[in-house]
Amino acid sequence: MKLRRGAALALILILDGCAATHPVWLIAAPVSSDFPAGQADAPLSKWARIRGYDYLDDCKSRLLDAQNRLQRPVTCVAVDNPQLKNN
Repeated sequence: MKLRRGAALALILILDGCAATHPVWLIAAPVSSDFPAGQADAPLSKWARIRGYDYLDDCKSRLLDAQNRLQRPVTCVAVDNPQLKNN
């Protein structure tokens, strides 16, 4: 469990820049136990939340950079998406 939290924290620290104060959109990536793709088939509630953005366009504009840095698939997800809630 501590390894997952450490991995999620490392993912957050990899990307530079400031996070939004009250983000509406998140870049999310699968947790990294299966390199390089991570557990892409895991539910969104298990994905690491990398960074928040106020606008979808801002989130989308950072996806390629995030994917290149993390070497795994990433996506933009609305913070109110019910799939983000733990099951």
